Amino acid sequence: FDGSSGSQTGVISAPEIFIDDVAVALNGDLLVSSYRGRDDLVRLSPQGEVLSKIEGAISEQSGDSELDMRVAVDGLDQIYALGSFNEAVFKFTADGRYVNRFGSRGNAPGQFTSPAAIAIDQLGNVYIADMLKILIFDSDGRFIDQFEVPGGAPSGLAFDQQNNLYVVA
Repeated sequence: FDGSSGSQTGVISAPEIFIDDVAVALNGDLLVSSYRGRDDLVRLSPQGEVLSKIEGAISEQSGDSELDMRVAVDGLDQIYALGSFNEAVFKFTADGRYVNRFGSRGNAPGQFTSPAAIAIDQLGNVYIADMLKILIFDSDGRFIDQFEVPGGAPSGLAFDQQNNLYVVA
């Protein structure tokens, strides 16, 4: 869609993939989380052609199934997959090589109770929407800080060009 007018500019179709979430890579490719019996991260061209796939992106690393995966891409084209059921973030290089995992279930600072969304700021920090708060990690997964979200549970995150964080709550 055209962001300023809301008019549809086209349709990207990848019939063999069930897309749950999408992020745009630096070169314009689309990184999508897909669930069709397993949790895959798929790189699509802007026309919908499958370019590469990380099969079982979270389940292959954790040993546990993942039914709700969210995806984000940073300024270095590194891929971050948030596993809501695994309550962790899984980091991959631009070419799909697994780097590390961070986050865990709990109520202590830096732990998740119900992670719902992920976004990366212009400095490469990773923001996770979780229950009534936003958690902030550096790009290597070290916990930095957290803040509460007044008025409800955050379910969506996005940064603008000025690095302002928008929260759906």
